[in-house]
Amino acid sequence: MKYKHIIFDLDNTLLDYDLAEKSALEMLLNFYHIQGDFNDLRYKYKTINNSFWRRYEAGTITIEELKVQRHKEFMTQIGKRDVDPVDCAKQYTRFLSEHAYPLPGSYEVLDYLRDKGYNLLLASNGLPEVQYPRLKSSDMQEYFSYIGISQELGFQKPDIGFFTELFSKSDIESTEDVMIIGDSLNSDIKGGLNAGIATCWFNPKDKDSDIKPDFHIKELLELKNIL
Repeated sequence: MKYKHIIFDLDNTLLDYDLAEKSALEMLLNFYHIQGDFNDLRYKYKTINNSFWRRYEAGTITIEELKVQRHKEFMTQIGKRDVDPVDCAKQYTRFLSEHAYPLPGSYEVLDYLRDKGYNLLLASNGLPEVQYPRLKSSDMQEYFSYIGISQELGFQKPDIGFFTELFSKSDIESTEDVMIIGDSLNSDIKGGLNAGIATCWFNPKDKDSDIKPDFHIKELLELKNIL
């Protein structure tokens, strides 16, 4: 087989992050007794959160700054300046870690690839205290020979340093037989291009892009036609 090592992103590739985020935000608002139109509050939070994640992936802020500052900005925008952003970050992280919703086809494709003899790895920019509990509760961690989390590797996708560390710790010697599969053009596909490995964009909403991955799938089970 052409590829030996298959790297998966986690959020919105194998697990439904949007649904987990929605559940965690509902719990956070209830925890602080915050009322209002949930869809409006969720839109505000997602906009702020996405902005801070882009800054983290660009290397302009640290993960600790992201965790606290996004909640400070959110609470400020909705007029809840009395909420301690440090405590808010702690509670939200706890709530988020409790929700793991596998996307359709995730287990089937992982079983298929493992049975075919591929070495499966995970590459995530998410928080360790969120990702490990979700991997455990979803029984997904058993599929991966190595789990690479940006905070532990010292670099975040798409930085080539992330992949250099990942390859080193998982004994990958050649980039020619490695593929990354993920939903994010910025972190997964650009990261794969930076690292010189094959890229597969999981794009269930069929978005357009000027970035051209090696492969493009709308459903995870389409990987059976590639690998």
